[in-house]
Amino acid sequence: MFERDTVTELLDAVSRILLGAFLLGMSLLVVWFGALMLFGDFVYAVHSAFFKIGRGQFDAIHYAGMAFTKIMLFVVFLFPYLATRWALRKRRG
Repeated sequence: MFERDTVTELLDAVSRILLGAFLLGMSLLVVWFGALMLFGDFVYAVHSAFFKIGRGQFDAIHYAGMAFTKIMLFVVFLFPYLATRWALRKRRG
């Protein structure tokens, strides 16, 4: 069906895309965390103007959102990246 080199090149390209997406997602998490640490009161003031929410709820929502995002980054991008690299190593070795 496909030549061995074509499949290897495809898997290599997919693994690079997965790694790039993972790194972009982790960058988003760093920016999100930094924004909350540096400008948390301002972000809370903006959100509490639109929604009736306490500071504890606000912090819990953002904490849960960051945790969910990190878990999804690992499951959707990092684990498939590692599996693809493992498959590539077996193909070459």
